[in-house]
Amino acid sequence: MLDKMKKRAGASLAAVLCTTLILGACSNSNNEVNQPPAAPAEGESGAATAENGPLTKYDAPIKLTTGRIIYDSSWKFEEGKSIDQNFWYDIYKDELNIDVTNTWVVNGNDSGTAKINAAIASGDIPDLMRVDASQLKNLVEADMIEDLTDVYETFASDRTKAQMSSDGGYALKSATVNERLYAIPETNSPYNSVPLLWIRTDWLEALALPEPENIEQLMEVAKAFVERDPDGNQANDTYGVAVSKDVISIGSPFGLEGFFNGYHAYPQNWIKNEQGELVYGSIQPEVKEALAALADLYAKGLLDKEFGVKDGGKVAESVAAGKIGILYGPQWTSNWPLQDLKNNQPNAEWKQFGILSADDSPAKAQVGFATNSYYVVKKGYAHPEAAIKLQNIILEKKYEDGSDPELFNRTIDGQPVEVWKYAAIFPGEDPMKNITAHHHVMDAIKAGNASALNPEEQIYYESIVKYNNGDNTGWGLTKIFGENGSFATIEKEYINQNREMPTQFFGAPTTTMSERQATLNQLEHEMFTKIILGQEPLDAFDTFVDQWNQIGGAKITQEVNEWASE
Repeated sequence: MLDKMKKRAGASLAAVLCTTLILGACSNSNNEVNQPPAAPAEGESGAATAENGPLTKYDAPIKLTTGRIIYDSSWKFEEGKSIDQNFWYDIYKDELNIDVTNTWVVNGNDSGTAKINAAIASGDIPDLMRVDASQLKNLVEADMIEDLTDVYETFASDRTKAQMSSDGGYALKSATVNERLYAIPETNSPYNSVPLLWIRTDWLEALALPEPENIEQLMEVAKAFVERDPDGNQANDTYGVAVSKDVISIGSPFGLEGFFNGYHAYPQNWIKNEQGELVYGSIQPEVKEALAALADLYAKGLLDKEFGVKDGGKVAESVAAGKIGILYGPQWTSNWPLQDLKNNQPNAEWKQFGILSADDSPAKAQVGFATNSYYVVKKGYAHPEAAIKLQNIILEKKYEDGSDPELFNRTIDGQPVEVWKYAAIFPGEDPMKNITAHHHVMDAIKAGNASALNPEEQIYYESIVKYNNGDNTGWGLTKIFGENGSFATIEKEYINQNREMPTQFFGAPTTTMSERQATLNQLEHEMFTKIILGQEPLDAFDTFVDQWNQIGGAKITQEVNEWASE
């Protein structure tokens, strides 16, 4: 079993994260690049020498295979390019002499998960693969992946090590077994996925409605968006609140966890009860209250009648067509799918808010463990240090002086595209990086001088300038990093007001989680959906809680509390 991570000190995750010096932690120069290359002997893992450092180019080409998942429609490629032939793979070849090829490519997160699970079951995995925590645990137990402890210590650049330790070392600990490192965690910020409330403010203005201040008022707005023809097309074709068939879709648009949070319910998070014990958020009484409200909204026609069969892509089409007025989504929602609507309807306008409460107590937004993906290296691969070098080079390209910002973001077919996703290893980020970037960019906007910005921040600056000059293609990033953007809202509404509810469990899956979690998740999803659709009575929630405990939930709760006590 993966090592249990030490319990986090302090009452709030924000207090921990806000002490991290983000961009400054990545200020070391890349002296390793100038060291003379020396390739390890064929079949060896490449013990480091003075001639073989974190970014040293191999004398002779080495091959590395990987599997790729194209997660959503925002992945766009320039003419003649693809996930198999992209500029990041060219960089690997030209600067490191690593020839990266894709063994397989699949579309969609569900298909990707199935493909990875099938590869693990067959014992035939590529040299490098991105997995989740459960898959990592299975690979370790099956002895299918390399121990990266020594190659990480030797080959990880200063920038890589700084980023991996920026959360206090929790990400690395989550990838550790018996004090040995078996994966490169994809570090991230919990604030990138915290739910925000997005409302079409041009519809508010068209109907002379005030901005809502609580959930009751929000539902009045939703009712007006359905019944009062906010788009003025004389047709009954608009919906109040967007939701996909997933209902709970943490970190993605169209999930309703932000709505649940308004009822002080925290689905799929582990929280402390009054006795200080860790309990699973999805089975608490507050969830039943939120489900009752959602069932009422559905019965009144304020939710799409067909949401139960629509995935995120289908709901995004409704957004782009101007049929949706309210949704819950993370900070990047303005880039997708709202930018698609802005392209189609330039006068459409959205504003993001902190989540609203159903009562007089301020609502807290749930915050999950920021690391949920890991990169593993196949057991027996001759050059496990190559994976570390891929991580090093993308961080060097991201932060080094003179770096080309188009390595990370470009405009393709008139739309902003995060082309860093082409890379075989995603760069991840420091927890407070984007909030820091917001402040840097706004300082530059006020000064009219972007010379102090790093290449990534320059992209945000240029997008804001572009939008301010009338180019709507810069709208999405302006709504994220601008003066009243997502990170300004997150800092003001959540961090400064201590309105966060961080998950209290951030270890590897427990034994029973590995065995039963998929079944429990399916049970939860089906019951929540049926109650909202009116196919089950509200009291079916109590039956669900009993079933959840009986088929493994009670045992998982015991294991989670044992982890917390160590």
